[in-house]
Amino acid sequence: MKNSWEGLAKDILLAGNIGLGRLDPDSPAIGHSLQRLEQSTKHAWTLVAEIKQLHTTAPTLFNQSPFVYDPTDADAHQYILRSDEAR
Repeated sequence: MKNSWEGLAKDILLAGNIGLGRLDPDSPAIGHSLQRLEQSTKHAWTLVAEIKQLHTTAPTLFNQSPFVYDPTDADAHQYILRSDEAR
């Protein structure tokens, strides 16, 4: 799941015209890029909403221990698929 987010984060930064930087979801560059995507008419609002929803889960992947956040196999698989589709 973490690798899926990092792949999506690279695309988020590129789509927001921000050079590659930190890929963690708490990165200011990710937040700034998401704001740019929201304001842009280049991308469907449904895609931007999906990316924002994936972004909501991403901090848990980076900041929580596996003992606190341990998604089911089905949830992890779904997250990975959604990230790949958003890319």
